[in-house]
Amino acid sequence: MEMNLIIELTILLVGVGLFFTIKNFLPSYFNEKGKNLATKEDVEEITEKVEKIKSEFIKDIEYIKADLSYLNQNKFSIKAAERDALIDTNNKYSEWLNYLMNISFSDINSANYLKLNEYYKEIKTKKLNFDIAQDNLHLFLHDEELMELKMNCVTDTITLEYIITKTIIEIINHFDLKNIYFNNLHDLPSEKKPDNDFVNKQIESSKKELDDIFYTMNTNKSKQFSVVHKKRVLFVSALKKRLYNIMD
Repeated sequence: MEMNLIIELTILLVGVGLFFTIKNFLPSYFNEKGKNLATKEDVEEITEKVEKIKSEFIKDIEYIKADLSYLNQNKFSIKAAERDALIDTNNKYSEWLNYLMNISFSDINSANYLKLNEYYKEIKTKKLNFDIAQDNLHLFLHDEELMELKMNCVTDTITLEYIITKTIIEIINHFDLKNIYFNNLHDLPSEKKPDNDFVNKQIESSKKELDDIFYTMNTNKSKQFSVVHKKRVLFVSALKKRLYNIMD
């Protein structure tokens, strides 16, 4: 609509210019010829000049249309890129947060605990993907309120990530130490091996220690998510507001 209005105003201005050009040209022409009637050749010459002016006028309009169309397309492209950056930032943040909240170590045992390293890598990958998305958003972002809300949300989510990654390290260390301990017991000569009651107590102690690690993680994770969720609501609302502004 804005582009059509500009074109219509331009055509009107050029048309007015054409009118005055012809209006000024005709009296001047006939003054030179005196008061005699124009001959056929005179009329043809006038017509040729008028058509030339009209042709130049049409070319000018087409150039203006092309320039405005190019500018309009660039404007739409930039808006589309900003829209995609906003949506991608939200998506990548959600993937990061949801992975942190849904990660489970219930199937972890002394035989497979090293796969926790894969969980750790996946957490870092999702955080990296979010970092890339927000860096892309910074090309368009000049909203101090949105920037502050994003920073607050990300800071608290990093704290949540720390709770999970710290637990991963603790579990790996736990199984490493217990495996070393029980392997050493296994390698002891028969006369030096502790009795079964002692070994069973050590196994129970190891399970309790692991349960404590899980309990601490889940408790801290739940508390931190309550903090993150409040910040997330504000951050996502700001993203949505910015998105609606682009669509207007």
